[in-house]
Amino acid sequence: MWLRRLAKRPSTHSYLTVASPIREDEAQEISPAMAIRELLLASNQNSSPFKDCPMVHMARLAILHDVVPALGDRAGDQLATKYLLFVAELDGRVDDFLDHFYAEHGDFAQRLWGHCYGYPPFGGAVFFRRYMARCTQSVELPYASHPDSVEDLLMHLKVQDEMRKFALAHASDDPEALLRSFRDFEQQLDALKPSSSGSIDGGANVSR
Repeated sequence: MWLRRLAKRPSTHSYLTVASPIREDEAQEISPAMAIRELLLASNQNSSPFKDCPMVHMARLAILHDVVPALGDRAGDQLATKYLLFVAELDGRVDDFLDHFYAEHGDFAQRLWGHCYGYPPFGGAVFFRRYMARCTQSVELPYASHPDSVEDLLMHLKVQDEMRKFALAHASDDPEALLRSFRDFEQQLDALKPSSSGSIDGGANVSR
């Protein structure tokens, strides 16, 4: 069955760690760091710009005020400015994700990274990619607990839900009737195979 082949796919995750220095502008009534904080607070789980991207396993934004060495020893180096930290784990190529994100949420990108040093004052996905590349840190930090793609994980959850429904519906069947029903059920699972459009047949879209 195709579900068995699904479990053998190699991981194709990409990792993104971006640290962008936040502007220090004391002349503004609201500091750039505070403006970023307010924008992040307004973007909760339901309104997150990343929920519409089917490539994203995990994406987090945070403001780094300083670095604290091990055991709280603050005698070491300190940050010269605050940083906007963006980390993500993705399916596929980072550039494809950045193009998709900018096409869908270019205004959000401008309102967020526009408060950071070096962000281009003009629009365009290519300039967004170049800026993110300049601020990218050469580390790969995995966050997702599974090597599967987002599409595959949603498929596993869909199959799990269907199997739960089957078990409840046939709990009182005798063995022969249960076997016949399960053979029919296997065919129904085959019909849930992901389509080429990136959605699961049966109504569960992979976009989040």
